Amino acid sequence: MYITQDSRNIAFLVHTPPSTDIDRRLPSFLAMYKLWFLSLLPPLHHRLNWGKNLYTTYPFHLHNADSRTDPGYYIRSIGHDSTDAVIVSKNCRQYAADGGACKPCATLAACVDVVKHRASARDSYSGLVEELNAAKAQINNLKLEKLNYKRSFDAAHSKIFEYEYLVEVIAGHEIPGLQRLFRTSYGHRDGIGGLLKRVELAAAGKYRPRDYTDTDRDLAMAFYELGGAPDVQVSDGVANIQTLFRPLENITPTKCGHSLALDEVASNGTLVYLPETDEMAGLCREHVGDLPGGVTMGSDLTNVMAAAQAVKGQKVHIGKEITCAAICSHSETGYGAKPIVISSTCKHGTVYNSVRLIMTCLRAWKDAAFGASTWGPIWAIASDGDATRRASMYAICMRRKLSPSSSLYRRLRGCIGLNLWVGEDDITMDFDYKHIFKRLCTLFCSKEGLMVNGISINKLLLSQWLEKLTAFDWSDTSIHALLNPKDPQDVPRAIQLLLHVSSLRDLDTSDFSPADQAIHKSLSLLGEAIHGLIQPFIDPSMSLSDQITSLITAAYIICALYRVHVTSFISNQLYGDLQCMIKNALFHVAKTQDLDPNLKVFLCLLGDDVLETLFGRVRMIGGHSPNVDIAEFANRCRSALNLDDIFSRHPLWERKPERLK
Repeated sequence: MYITQDSRNIAFLVHTPPSTDIDRRLPSFLAMYKLWFLSLLPPLHHRLNWGKNLYTTYPFHLHNADSRTDPGYYIRSIGHDSTDAVIVSKNCRQYAADGGACKPCATLAACVDVVKHRASARDSYSGLVEELNAAKAQINNLKLEKLNYKRSFDAAHSKIFEYEYLVEVIAGHEIPGLQRLFRTSYGHRDGIGGLLKRVELAAAGKYRPRDYTDTDRDLAMAFYELGGAPDVQVSDGVANIQTLFRPLENITPTKCGHSLALDEVASNGTLVYLPETDEMAGLCREHVGDLPGGVTMGSDLTNVMAAAQAVKGQKVHIGKEITCAAICSHSETGYGAKPIVISSTCKHGTVYNSVRLIMTCLRAWKDAAFGASTWGPIWAIASDGDATRRASMYAICMRRKLSPSSSLYRRLRGCIGLNLWVGEDDITMDFDYKHIFKRLCTLFCSKEGLMVNGISINKLLLSQWLEKLTAFDWSDTSIHALLNPKDPQDVPRAIQLLLHVSSLRDLDTSDFSPADQAIHKSLSLLGEAIHGLIQPFIDPSMSLSDQITSLITAAYIICALYRVHVTSFISNQLYGDLQCMIKNALFHVAKTQDLDPNLKVFLCLLGDDVLETLFGRVRMIGGHSPNVDIAEFANRCRSALNLDDIFSRHPLWERKPERLK
């Protein structure tokens, strides 16, 4: 008999006779011998192929008695490469009947799959190491973050202290140019430390910021001009066109229409010496030509004595007023009056003297290099209604009728009844609308009043009818104050009265008697004319077309009333000035269309109101000494022109005169 072992399957080859007693006992003997033989060999168990390092990735803690997950086996041994192991089922039976692994060990593959499924990087040693390292890194980051927060807190606390100290320094010291200092520091990116250092130096007088802006320069110039500094250098007594209208560099002049405005302002009635020209100034222009030696001082006192004798003999007068002729631009900007001629007057001149003065100004503007050829022509001569100047303006501006072949005629021929008489270069005359408003109010406030459809509309009648305007709040003013003004030159009061008179046409007449209805009809007609006259100048929402239509409506009504009542309605002078004002507005629009249709038209710039603004600034510069001699007037005009340029950029800096609003 011999025994062989092949793949753990035992085969016995026994050569014995089959028919003996031992044959009957052999199977049980062989089974016992097989069990004994197999016990001498190592049992067959399940082999675990993990694929990774078991020592670092296997969840050994699952085999702990306290583990909630029971893998159902234990590890018997780990291979040399640490990637596989022999595992034994907790229900291992050592051997199977066929000599292989027992059934519990043979079925451990499902348990291994469960362990692999439940195992994670966190459950392994390497996972715990990685988690520990991540926790350490997080702790380090938190420590660094804490340090950063501490440093930021310390820096913020230091900044707060510096800011508090900065406020303390600024509050406790007079620091000039603080805004410029802050602007300079910001431009240099100094931070609070650098800013504080600059403030401390400025408070000690060791640092003066010089980062001046255009606003700073304008404000300084305004203070300088308004302050009347004693060391002001007196410029030319008479500003000329060449210096005032020379275009600035890199600026292309835009042509537009202009007005020549003339008016007088009171002087202190003294003579002055002009060292620049060695002349006497302050004598009236109407008679100064009668002096044999002129106004030059010369090397002795001969001319001075001759002038003194002429003044004593009433042959020459010391001017009590100063005539100012100025160019006013009809543009969106730079429309302030610019004086080109100033001269003293005794108000005893003739129409010829006035015509000569006006024509001198017109020709100077036309011939000057920086006059009409650069900036545009003069379209109108504007005045406030002076009698002598009115006659001279008629002599200049009513010389010929507009030619039917001209473009102006083609634009204006549709206005039936329009006066088409013009002067040289189609120039027209204009009278200031604010003066016309004041003159109308003076007529309303008089006892005589004006006649409309046989009804005399005077102060007494208006006082009775204005009481019927219940829609108006009379708490701020009274009817008596409107009709009995303390200041006849008060423009806002005049416009308020005109508005109230025009509102009378809206009264409910259902309860009126026939007599009241007749009066209301006259008041309504007058109110319609006044409404059409003033609305274009006080309502900025009106279009140019509406403004012109409104003025034409007023012109027709006033013309009809004047033809019926003549001077019982209004005076010849007021009627002429009013119609000339409306006529000039129509011509102004037509001339603008010819020159440049894209130009804007501002009817509020018509008249000589801008010249009144110049006079107001001249008086404002003088403070408690509003009246000046002619040399000081020229000096203040220079300052007023500077102020006009500054206020055009900063309109809120100027306080408008109440009487000119």
